[in-house]
Amino acid sequence: MSSSTRDAGRCGCWSLITVVNGVAEELFFRGALYTALGRFYPVAVSTVLYIAATLASGNPMLGFAAIVLGTVCALERRATGGVLAPALTHFVWGLVMLLALPPVFGR
Repeated sequence: MSSSTRDAGRCGCWSLITVVNGVAEELFFRGALYTALGRFYPVAVSTVLYIAATLASGNPMLGFAAIVLGTVCALERRATGGVLAPALTHFVWGLVMLLALPPVFGR
């Protein structure tokens, strides 16, 4: 098996993991948690908890990204009343981070 075939397989695997993880995060934070909060500031609380969970990774840049992504997704949830828009946003965000950033930074 050539290295390019192996790399393509890895890229597909990482892409699948990224997409599934992003959708799962949105189902929890903007789905179940947001709904459970009711009128108790669901945008702010779900975003703060998302940031805290992301900061547990120990990567401050992921924490910064969580501020932006968490806020955008929570506002989308409030505007649309569902999790499809936040899930699609997280889906695209994750794939851009995975596929576009490495070539930009010379990897």
